[in-house]
Amino acid sequence: MMKKMQDLEYCFERIYPYVFALIVALLCKWLKINIMNDSGYGELLNGLITLDSIIIGFLGAVMPVILSMKNESKFVKYVFERDKENLFCKYLKATLLLGICNVAASLVQFVRSSLSMKMQLFMYYIWVFLSVSFLVATYRSMSRMITLIFMKDIEVETEINKRNISEKRINELKQKFKSKDVD
Repeated sequence: MMKKMQDLEYCFERIYPYVFALIVALLCKWLKINIMNDSGYGELLNGLITLDSIIIGFLGAVMPVILSMKNESKFVKYVFERDKENLFCKYLKATLLLGICNVAASLVQFVRSSLSMKMQLFMYYIWVFLSVSFLVATYRSMSRMITLIFMKDIEVETEINKRNISEKRINELKQKFKSKDVD
């Protein structure tokens, strides 16, 4: 039962940025929300490209910091040792890929008038999907980084002890070794 819950949490955490973005894109299509002809659309695209660039640059700059903490912080070391599926690495890669794809989709929006109307709408909803999924994936990656950076090593030791061995087993082992010291 516990394994199924962990698998479900793992699956949810991996896909929620994409599911949320898909829901937003489908709602925009269903409600016929289309801002391509708004007067501020170009500024929105410029701002989004700038935001994407800042986030991608930040992720690139903070990675060496986290990797240097790998040897200094018990928590970071613990996370990297326990992260058998390279989940943290996958989150960062997905965020970077989504950011680059979002920049490309935003740039396509600048030349949309050379596309057919059907293709313009298709690319618009792809752009909405990529924009939302990038922002949500960025939140996911940043929240993981914040946890890595601000977790205290004392909390890690407590968490490691809780997960690895029960209190009853600890007492049994203490008794066993105390009796050997007496002999």
